[in-house]
Amino acid sequence: MNIAERRSDYDSIRAVAALMVAFAHWFMGSALANSFMFGRAGVVAFFVLSGMFIGRILFYQSSIEGETRVSVFLKFALSRILRIVPPYIFAIFLIYLLGYQYVQSNIDALVLFVSNFDMVSGSLYGYAVHFWTISVEVQFYIFWAVLFFLMPSEKLRAKVLLLMIVFGFFWRLFSSYTDQGWVFSTYLLPGCIDSFAVGLLLTRERRVRNSGLMLLLSIVFLLSVMAAVDFKPYESVDSVWFPAVQDVSFTVLTACLIIYMDNHKNLINENFLFRKVLAPLGLISYGFYIWHYFAIPFWAQMGVSFNSDEYKFLAYFSFSFIAAGLSWFIIEKPAMKLRRSIVKVLKMKPATADQ
Repeated sequence: MNIAERRSDYDSIRAVAALMVAFAHWFMGSALANSFMFGRAGVVAFFVLSGMFIGRILFYQSSIEGETRVSVFLKFALSRILRIVPPYIFAIFLIYLLGYQYVQSNIDALVLFVSNFDMVSGSLYGYAVHFWTISVEVQFYIFWAVLFFLMPSEKLRAKVLLLMIVFGFFWRLFSSYTDQGWVFSTYLLPGCIDSFAVGLLLTRERRVRNSGLMLLLSIVFLLSVMAAVDFKPYESVDSVWFPAVQDVSFTVLTACLIIYMDNHKNLINENFLFRKVLAPLGLISYGFYIWHYFAIPFWAQMGVSFNSDEYKFLAYFSFSFIAAGLSWFIIEKPAMKLRRSIVKVLKMKPATADQ
């Protein structure tokens, strides 16, 4: 699948997820941002989507006649490296050269994709904290690629996925019960692994007759979980079960939304909002996510203050959108073109998508 064949519905989920994370950071401390964990919900959605995409890429490549597990592993590694690393490393080093102290003091962890451990230790903070999610994604890509390589049996992999889902839930529950803190509970790979695993279970599209009802029930489940704690901020909830169950509700909602979209492709892809508004933002959502938090210090350095939240949103969004667009055209598209060239030279079959 090339760029022209990308699914606008999936890109729309990406766009909404990126906007939710950005909103949580831009308006941190506001009543609305605190009442519904927009940031965590967006991150979980990204994790579910990532699990689904890597599952489909690996499944497609391994189904090609004549492919060996080694070649599948190498193509997957090439696909992920050239998709994730160039825009991320460019941003890291540009911000480093501009003298941003939080990046300079954690450059090793950021480059090695272990910044989530610095989050847990408290040494990573400021406007670079959101990079922990990229570290977790890379860690999971390595983890699952190795498991996929070592376990040729699809039935065995399915059992492992179910164990991962259970493990992720109980990791968060146990971490809360032992007062490890919500950062330890949710910022390490074990606390996120169930969201990736659910995404992997969506590797194959399935026809579901009552997908609309499933989506509605998942929304009711999420609202019930949030209402049970009076829509309080994540870190202020005095409950051992909340971190575990909240992520489950976000994961279930994202999974049901994907299933619904898989069963209503024409309806959604022909919708103007999805096709012309959200999908283009979803196309550059990775760059948007990388740069959105730096909109705050950018406008602060420019000496600009905002009289209303509306002007603040427009300014922050404009910076993030322009930075993401430049990242897409200058770095991401050439990197994907390079990947396709390498595939052609090595006479490999292409991956399923530039996701």
